[in-house]
Amino acid sequence: MIGTLARLAAIGTAGAAYLIGVRPQLQQWGATAAEAMEPLPGDTLIAGPRFATTRAIMIAAPPSAVWPWLAQMGEGRGGLYTYESLERTVGLGMRSTDHVIPQLQELASGDTIRLAPVGGPDGLVMTVDRLETPGLLVLRTGRPATDGAGEDAPEALRAGDYFAGGQAASWALVLRDLDGATRLLSRWRMTWAPSAAADLFNGALVEPLHFALEEKMLRGIRDRVERVNARPVEPLEASDLP
Repeated sequence: MIGTLARLAAIGTAGAAYLIGVRPQLQQWGATAAEAMEPLPGDTLIAGPRFATTRAIMIAAPPSAVWPWLAQMGEGRGGLYTYESLERTVGLGMRSTDHVIPQLQELASGDTIRLAPVGGPDGLVMTVDRLETPGLLVLRTGRPATDGAGEDAPEALRAGDYFAGGQAASWALVLRDLDGATRLLSRWRMTWAPSAAADLFNGALVEPLHFALEEKMLRGIRDRVERVNARPVEPLEASDLP
């Protein structure tokens, strides 16, 4: 009995340490506290997210050099610039290109982008909700919040159709010009039909997996851009960011 209580206490302590000390760091990887709190385009698509992240990275090139890599993202396009071995393990495997593909640069509102190959996890398709070249790309699942649902509608309905498993999400990629360098912000907001099983699945599996893939994606974009557009840029401290 004492041993069981000790193990439960250890699990509880580890869980609390993760929620208090580790999880916030993963959710705001690379971003300042001000960036994490700042309203961004696309936030209203998921008005009350059950899971939200804001991550960021500096890239030593202007937004015009970064944008082409965002415009060609997705399955059957440029890939997601992340861990291909990890993607294959979870059924998201796709090849990521190391060069800009001119014929994939014509992206428009309403276009769809697959986050998994055909035959992979169902529903991993996002729609371009808003696009401002070369500074903003907002993707969403389902229909916009304004389609048949007012501001008083439940958040899940306003988010539109769910992913398989009862999930809906928005993803905003914001590029800011800082003296010829780019501050790339990535905000993901997701909700799902509440249940203990869904909460456990998303907290224990989806959140850590999402961090691993997105952190590598941001670094993958930076490395590809800087390889093509190499030039020295003074590193910015957090206090220098807007």
